[in-house]
Amino acid sequence: MRPKKKSPYKPKKAPKRNSEPAVGKWATPANYNNDFFNFMRGEVARAYKAGTIVGETPDIAGAYFTKWANEPTQIAVQGVFGCTVIVVASRRGALVYHIWEDPVFGRWDKQHRKIDPPNEADVSTAIRQLWLKDNSAPDQMAGILDLRSDHPSYATDSKMDRAYHDVLNNDAFPQVWIIAPTDEVAQQLPYRYPTLVNQVEQDIRDIFADQPNPYPNIPIYPLRYSPPAQEMDANYATPGGKVLLQYQPAPDCQGQAQWRMWVEGKPIPGTS
Repeated sequence: MRPKKKSPYKPKKAPKRNSEPAVGKWATPANYNNDFFNFMRGEVARAYKAGTIVGETPDIAGAYFTKWANEPTQIAVQGVFGCTVIVVASRRGALVYHIWEDPVFGRWDKQHRKIDPPNEADVSTAIRQLWLKDNSAPDQMAGILDLRSDHPSYATDSKMDRAYHDVLNNDAFPQVWIIAPTDEVAQQLPYRYPTLVNQVEQDIRDIFADQPNPYPNIPIYPLRYSPPAQEMDANYATPGGKVLLQYQPAPDCQGQAQWRMWVEGKPIPGTS
């Protein structure tokens, strides 16, 4: 999917909660009468209204980052109809990317089942944004190294607020999910853009493997999805094309904070 110059989304059309979560707790499908699809639609719409949505500017990529605090937080991505989403989450916070299929990875010709190749400059720019924030990038854009003071270039190169400096450091145990499209319905088929997805994964590994404080075995989990037939869901009629990352703080000094991820209404194992 290609980014829109003006957002068409209408969050008022989304389902509403039937009940509210307890103070300090994240929302669950139980707040939507145990309807997982309504939960996904409603909570992504709430994130859109709250401004905790990954940027949808007409650019090659958008991002949103946060540091976990003392209140429940959620970050959402919508419009994932062929695009690639990268979630880098840790015990301290998260950074979420939305890389647009067109123009970065190419244009999928559904009728002829072929890919029109991308502009190499767009690919290079999108990959470079994984490393460090560009001076001209929007406020909510960040590179992994902007949130990783373990890296030797952080002190001299990062333009980010120092409050976020340790979000992706080694002692926060970061993990990565790459959510990318297949070209068929079956989830085990090859990626639609295998070369570029592999390039993204290798760059992420290179970032975390850099000396003098490497994190060489960064867990990276691939998630394949089948792009919905439609290319827009302005009225939040379906959970398709949506990703939701949730966080809730520890209930007390003995408890543990948690975060978890949902993709198109399905909880992702190992993220809570």
